[in-house]
Amino acid sequence: MTTSILRSLRNLSAAILIAAAPIAMAPAIAQAPPGAVPGIPTFGEPFDLTSALVLAWVESYPSLLAYGETLEDVDLPEGNDPMAAFAAYGTVLEYRAQLDSMVAQYGFTDFEQWTNVMFSVIFAYSILDAPADQQAMLMGMFQQTQENLDAVNANYDLVQNLVDNL
Repeated sequence: MTTSILRSLRNLSAAILIAAAPIAMAPAIAQAPPGAVPGIPTFGEPFDLTSALVLAWVESYPSLLAYGETLEDVDLPEGNDPMAAFAAYGTVLEYRAQLDSMVAQYGFTDFEQWTNVMFSVIFAYSILDAPADQQAMLMGMFQQTQENLDAVNANYDLVQNLVDNL
């Protein structure tokens, strides 16, 4: 991956960790099947992109990045302290509700969908940026379709500008 993509993923990691933090706080919740516990997202699922989704993601990214920079660190408890875990979980859910609301303004159903679109955009962009002889292998590795590459390629300059100016 290029340095700009790694930088982009690094900047997004805080928001993703906040949304996924309940898994780290409650081992019993982590063992539940995905979707069985409300508020526990399943990130990184391959997502079918359209040019409009890519554009919405590009437009939404700066506001989510700015919001992420205002968040307090969530003090995740160590050990088995149910009350501390519950307090931290409440904070995470407040952040998650705000993130869901923010991405809804751009047409996303929730932060989980936005994040899955983000991964598909970043992966498709990385594939397009790779040498031609490596693209087929990367498409399989990142579970991306030609349609996803086409949707990102239609907005390539916007995506490139976004990741280059973080």
